[in-house]
Amino acid sequence: MRCFIIVSFLLLTSCKHEKVTDLESEKLIESFFDTYKSKGAEMALNEIFATNKYFSMMHSRSVGEVKSKLVSCTDSIGEYCGHEIVVRRVIGESLNHYSCIVKYEVQPIRLMLTLYKPQDTWVLFNFQFSTDFTDELDESAKFYYIE
Repeated sequence: MRCFIIVSFLLLTSCKHEKVTDLESEKLIESFFDTYKSKGAEMALNEIFATNKYFSMMHSRSVGEVKSKLVSCTDSIGEYCGHEIVVRRVIGESLNHYSCIVKYEVQPIRLMLTLYKPQDTWVLFNFQFSTDFTDELDESAKFYYIE
């Protein structure tokens, strides 16, 4: 009985730690989308890229290109209508990958954000966006994928 209580306590505390970790990364994603909605894509990208100091030091040119491509894309597809987190993959305790759909009047955009926790805080590790992801849906609907 004593062993059961100790094991139960350890399981409960480990689950609580996992949920806190998940909440921290989810707060970063929520903050990103709050800014995206209220101030636009460029400000949201500025904030999330600022979480990782190495983006400003090493990738300033490519980060600027990603920002300008996303902003120019969003300028031509109508009003922002919301977002959905479609997939969240957790790899260990230090890597979370989010695949999100950002809804616009004309078409959706897929954003993929990978967050990394090297020590105590989550930082952006990778960011990608795509407008032609529906090709993947078409491919997955082909007959040879049906079992």
